[in-house]
Amino acid sequence: MELKPYEVVAQCEIAAFPTAADVERMAAGIEKTRGSRPEVVRGAVAPPAIYRDRRYILDGRFVVWAADAQAACRAVEGLLNAAGIVCRSAIPSGRALAAMDVPQPRAAKARPPKRASRPARAAKPARAGRRASLKTRTPKNAPRRRAR
Repeated sequence: MELKPYEVVAQCEIAAFPTAADVERMAAGIEKTRGSRPEVVRGAVAPPAIYRDRRYILDGRFVVWAADAQAACRAVEGLLNAAGIVCRSAIPSGRALAAMDVPQPRAAKARPPKRASRPARAAKPARAGRRASLKTRTPKNAPRRRAR
């Protein structure tokens, strides 16, 4: 099965009017989730939002390596769902992409195994000297000595 690059246009749905912070949050969520999806090599949402059917819609463009256009659309829908973004529709664009112009999909990053928990460190001994001894002996609410 040979993979080809496809550009997919997705409509991302937002209930309230999106601010710049909302768009940045969506872009960060897509980028974070894209790290675990090696077949999706590019992805971004772009303002302006369009008000349609009581919702605001942001268009997103994604470049996906897949066997066919349907698999590319499913990959984008899965990415958006994993990022917590409602995907109204995902359709392949009519743009032809050359394999030379699109970066190859990378291998999924293997996470290193979790290390066993470390034992708690022993408390450090108090510093020697007058200041350290006063701090350790005096409770927080006690009145302080006045200098002579």
